[in-house]
Amino acid sequence: MRHSSSSSRHKVWSLLRYTSLGLLLIIVSACHRSANLAPAGYEALFSDRIIASTVARVDYPVLVTVGTGDKYITFRVTKNGVRTWFWEDGYWELPSGWKPFTWYRVGLISDGEAICIAPWTKASTDDVMEIPCKFKVNVGYFSKPLVALLFFGVGGDEKNPPADDDLTNGVMSRILYLIPKP
Repeated sequence: MRHSSSSSRHKVWSLLRYTSLGLLLIIVSACHRSANLAPAGYEALFSDRIIASTVARVDYPVLVTVGTGDKYITFRVTKNGVRTWFWEDGYWELPSGWKPFTWYRVGLISDGEAICIAPWTKASTDDVMEIPCKFKVNVGYFSKPLVALLFFGVGGDEKNPPADDDLTNGVMSRILYLIPKP
Protein backbone atom coordinates (compact mmCIF):
# COMPACT_ATOMS: atom_id res chain seq x y z
CA MET A 1 0.00 0.00 0.00
CA ARG A 2 1.35 3.39 -0.99
CA HIS A 3 1.50 6.32 1.27
CA SER A 4 -0.68 9.28 0.17
CA SER A 5 2.36 11.57 -0.27
CA SER A 6 4.04 9.20 -2.74
CA SER A 7 0.77 8.92 -4.65
CA SER A 8 0.55 12.72 -4.83
CA ARG A 9 4.16 12.92 -5.94
CA HIS A 10 3.47 10.34 -8.63
CA LYS A 11 0.44 12.33 -9.88
CA VAL A 12 2.40 15.62 -9.96
CA TRP A 13 5.32 13.95 -11.76
CA SER A 14 2.95 12.41 -14.34
CA LEU A 15 1.24 15.76 -14.87
CA LEU A 16 4.58 17.52 -15.41
CA ARG A 17 5.79 14.79 -17.75
CA TYR A 18 2.66 14.85 -19.93
CA THR A 19 2.57 18.66 -19.94
CA SER A 20 6.20 18.84 -21.07
CA LEU A 21 5.58 16.23 -23.78
CA GLY A 22 2.54 18.21 -24.95
CA LEU A 23 4.53 21.47 -25.06
CA LEU A 24 7.33 19.73 -26.95
CA LEU A 25 4.82 18.47 -29.50
CA ILE A 26 3.37 21.98 -29.92
CA ILE A 27 6.84 23.52 -30.31
CA VAL A 28 7.89 20.96 -32.90
CA SER A 29 4.72 21.44 -34.95
CA ALA A 30 4.47 25.24 -34.57
CA CYS A 31 5.37 26.23 -38.09
CA HIS A 32 3.83 28.07 -41.00
CA ARG A 33 3.95 26.53 -44.44
CA SER A 34 3.72 28.89 -47.39
CA ALA A 35 2.63 27.95 -50.87
CA ASN A 36 5.18 27.10 -53.57
CA LEU A 37 5.27 28.04 -57.25
CA ALA A 38 7.06 26.47 -60.22
CA PRO A 39 6.32 26.29 -63.93
CA ALA A 40 4.92 23.08 -65.37
CA GLY A 41 7.70 20.61 -66.07
CA TYR A 42 9.20 20.89 -62.59
CA GLU A 43 6.98 18.19 -61.05
CA ALA A 44 9.91 16.58 -59.20
CA LEU A 45 10.03 19.64 -56.93
CA PHE A 46 6.65 18.67 -55.50
CA SER A 47 7.21 14.93 -55.20
CA ASP A 48 7.97 14.98 -51.49
CA ARG A 49 7.06 17.44 -48.70
CA ILE A 50 10.63 17.64 -47.40
CA ILE A 51 12.09 18.20 -50.87
CA ALA A 52 9.40 20.79 -51.66
CA SER A 53 10.09 22.70 -48.43
CA THR A 54 13.85 22.69 -48.97
CA VAL A 55 13.67 23.66 -52.65
CA ALA A 56 11.18 26.45 -51.87
CA ARG A 57 13.78 28.08 -49.58
CA VAL A 58 16.39 28.19 -52.32
CA ASP A 59 16.14 31.26 -54.51
CA TYR A 60 16.93 29.58 -57.82
CA PRO A 61 16.14 30.95 -61.27
CA VAL A 62 13.70 28.85 -63.26
CA LEU A 63 14.17 28.29 -67.00
CA VAL A 64 11.00 27.96 -69.08
CA THR A 65 11.06 27.03 -72.76
CA VAL A 66 8.36 28.76 -74.79
CA GLY A 67 7.62 29.34 -78.44
CA THR A 68 7.00 32.79 -79.89
CA GLY A 69 3.40 31.79 -80.62
CA ASP A 70 2.66 30.66 -77.08
CA LYS A 71 0.00 32.65 -75.26
CA TYR A 72 0.53 31.50 -71.68
CA ILE A 73 2.77 29.76 -69.17
CA THR A 74 1.26 27.20 -66.85
CA PHE A 75 2.40 27.45 -63.25
CA ARG A 76 2.02 24.66 -60.74
CA VAL A 77 1.07 25.68 -57.21
CA THR A 78 1.37 23.49 -54.14
CA LYS A 79 0.73 23.90 -50.45
CA ASN A 80 4.12 22.31 -49.69
CA GLY A 81 6.23 25.44 -49.74
CA VAL A 82 8.61 27.09 -47.35
CA ARG A 83 8.22 25.95 -43.76
CA THR A 84 8.88 28.80 -41.30
CA TRP A 85 9.28 27.87 -37.64
CA PHE A 86 8.00 30.11 -34.87
CA TRP A 87 11.54 31.05 -33.73
CA GLU A 88 12.54 32.33 -37.18
CA ASP A 89 12.38 35.98 -38.17
CA GLY A 90 9.13 36.98 -39.82
CA TYR A 91 7.03 34.08 -38.49
CA TRP A 92 4.69 36.33 -36.52
CA GLU A 93 4.08 38.63 -39.54
CA LEU A 94 2.92 35.76 -41.77
CA PRO A 95 -0.75 34.98 -42.41
CA SER A 96 -2.19 32.53 -39.92
CA GLY A 97 -0.86 29.03 -40.50
CA TRP A 98 -3.99 27.53 -39.06
CA LYS A 99 -6.17 28.70 -41.92
CA PRO A 100 -6.01 26.82 -45.22
CA PHE A 101 -5.17 28.62 -48.46
CA THR A 102 -8.43 29.40 -50.21
CA TRP A 103 -7.37 31.42 -53.26
CA TYR A 104 -4.28 31.71 -55.48
CA ARG A 105 -3.19 34.35 -57.96
CA VAL A 106 -0.13 34.41 -60.23
CA GLY A 107 1.54 37.49 -61.69
CA LEU A 108 4.51 37.98 -64.00
CA ILE A 109 6.59 41.18 -64.04
CA SER A 110 9.14 42.40 -66.59
CA ASP A 111 11.10 45.62 -66.10
CA GLY A 112 8.71 46.76 -63.37
CA GLU A 113 5.59 46.29 -65.50
CA ALA A 114 3.03 43.55 -65.02
CA ILE A 115 2.82 41.48 -68.20
CA CYS A 116 0.42 38.94 -66.73
CA ILE A 117 -1.92 38.97 -63.76
CA ALA A 118 -4.06 35.86 -63.51
CA PRO A 119 -7.44 36.18 -61.84
CA TRP A 120 -7.88 34.75 -58.34
CA THR A 121 -8.26 30.98 -58.60
CA LYS A 122 -10.09 28.96 -55.96
CA ALA A 123 -7.77 26.50 -54.25
CA SER A 124 -8.65 22.92 -55.01
CA THR A 125 -8.58 19.97 -52.68
CA ASP A 126 -5.67 18.53 -54.68
CA ASP A 127 -2.23 19.27 -53.32
CA VAL A 128 -0.93 20.52 -56.69
CA MET A 129 -2.98 22.68 -59.01
CA GLU A 130 -2.22 24.44 -62.30
CA ILE A 131 -2.81 28.13 -63.01
CA PRO A 132 -2.23 29.55 -66.50
CA CYS A 133 -0.71 33.00 -66.77
CA LYS A 134 -1.81 34.47 -70.13
CA PHE A 135 0.33 37.04 -71.93
CA LYS A 136 1.73 37.65 -75.40
CA VAL A 137 5.09 35.92 -75.57
CA ASN A 138 7.51 37.94 -77.66
CA VAL A 139 11.24 37.99 -78.26
CA GLY A 140 11.66 40.97 -75.93
CA TYR A 141 11.06 38.73 -72.91
CA PHE A 142 13.58 36.03 -73.88
CA SER A 143 16.67 35.66 -71.69
CA LYS A 144 15.64 38.55 -69.43
CA PRO A 145 14.90 38.07 -65.76
CA LEU A 146 11.17 38.01 -65.07
CA VAL A 147 9.63 37.95 -61.61
CA ALA A 148 6.87 35.43 -61.06
CA LEU A 149 4.70 36.20 -58.03
CA LEU A 150 2.33 33.85 -56.29
CA PHE A 151 -0.26 35.45 -54.03
CA PHE A 152 -1.91 32.95 -51.71
CA GLY A 153 -4.92 34.10 -49.77
CA VAL A 154 -6.47 32.80 -46.62
CA GLY A 155 -9.22 35.43 -46.74
CA GLY A 156 -12.31 35.51 -48.84
CA ASP A 157 -15.04 32.92 -48.82
CA GLU A 158 -16.43 30.20 -51.09
CA LYS A 159 -17.57 32.65 -53.77
CA ASN A 160 -15.58 35.83 -53.20
CA PRO A 161 -11.78 36.03 -53.42
CA PRO A 162 -9.83 38.16 -50.95
CA ALA A 163 -9.59 41.87 -51.64
CA ASP A 164 -6.38 43.09 -53.25
CA ASP A 165 -5.50 45.05 -50.12
CA ASP A 166 -6.20 42.11 -47.76
CA LEU A 167 -3.26 41.84 -45.36
CA THR A 168 -3.83 38.14 -44.68
CA ASN A 169 -2.45 37.26 -48.11
CA GLY A 170 1.02 35.84 -48.50
CA VAL A 171 3.40 36.42 -51.38
CA MET A 172 6.04 34.12 -52.83
CA SER A 173 8.38 35.14 -55.67
CA ARG A 174 10.58 33.36 -58.19
CA ILE A 175 12.95 34.65 -60.85
CA LEU A 176 12.43 32.99 -64.21
CA TYR A 177 13.91 33.22 -67.66
CA LEU A 178 12.05 32.49 -70.88
CA ILE A 179 14.14 30.50 -73.34
CA PRO A 180 13.00 30.00 -76.96
CA LYS A 181 12.10 26.45 -77.97
CA PRO A 182 14.70 24.93 -80.30
